[in-house]
Amino acid sequence: MVKKGETLENIISLYNIPTIEMLRFFHNQNAPKDSNHIGFSIFSGQKLFIPGKKEIDSIISERKIKAKEFLDIEQNKHLNQNLKFPFVNGNHKYKVSLQEDGSDEIIFFTLQTEFVKKEEELYYLNIRQSEINENENTDKSCVELLASEINKNIYPLKAGIDEKGCIRKIDEVFLVRKKWNNKKADLHEFFPREFGKKMLDDVEENLHAPERLVSTLNLSIVWTFLFRAITGKYENGKCEKEINLIDQYSKFPVLNIMEKKIIGDGKTFQIRQEIFERNSDEMKAKGFYILNTKSNILLNAEINLFNMPEHLILKITKTQ
Repeated sequence: MVKKGETLENIISLYNIPTIEMLRFFHNQNAPKDSNHIGFSIFSGQKLFIPGKKEIDSIISERKIKAKEFLDIEQNKHLNQNLKFPFVNGNHKYKVSLQEDGSDEIIFFTLQTEFVKKEEELYYLNIRQSEINENENTDKSCVELLASEINKNIYPLKAGIDEKGCIRKIDEVFLVRKKWNNKKADLHEFFPREFGKKMLDDVEENLHAPERLVSTLNLSIVWTFLFRAITGKYENGKCEKEINLIDQYSKFPVLNIMEKKIIGDGKTFQIRQEIFERNSDEMKAKGFYILNTKSNILLNAEINLFNMPEHLILKITKTQ
């Protein structure tokens, strides 16, 4: 019987009951169905059903079993899912670094995606790739300078992307061509050598043949690993597929392994990746990804690319 001035907090402390919720659960299970149930408060003279140690241990044991059963169901869903292109709403920003293994020189740039609309099974995003920056140990080469200028004058692009993460269409290319035409003469003058002319001519051809521009973007290692390297159908945590890396004709076998254990509080999970040369045990790339469990959005990735032609380390970190 509740004494005057007693609270739920007093009672669980007095009887060594772990939580108010457990007291409420036990009482409401045993009290008459239509009367005397307790919520967030009690009153003097109210009769309460108090669980003893045996009942408390039984409740805890049952809850552990149910929690394990629920976790097993969730893990099974997690390991047997069709991991689709996740950038289907909002804005996302990533810091990207690229470094040759064993070198102190690092180049940095940012990638951004902004969801625009879904139309005819394609997700349209404004995508951006920033100018290239470097750390204090890096001397920016002419190629990097030119690449920065190209990025500045090509992006943003409105890309139509399918559920596998493949870019299928570039929308409003005429606006990009217009911007490019206003700048290309200056770039040819500033980068007159053979390498400059070839890179600029390639951009020109891509802008006048959108299918080439789509192919070029799909072969970009940064968009490849951000958008589609880990998408696909997973069965028991495993996804096997093929991916283009060097050109549109070279496909490499990919093995993605989704880690069974969801990390920490369940908000993130991991995928390990191995990419091989076709018909060979030679590894072309090895990656490690951390994703948001709810949205499947990439949070961090580190990919080692072998013989490209050097051993390169690509890191992608979400900043927004």
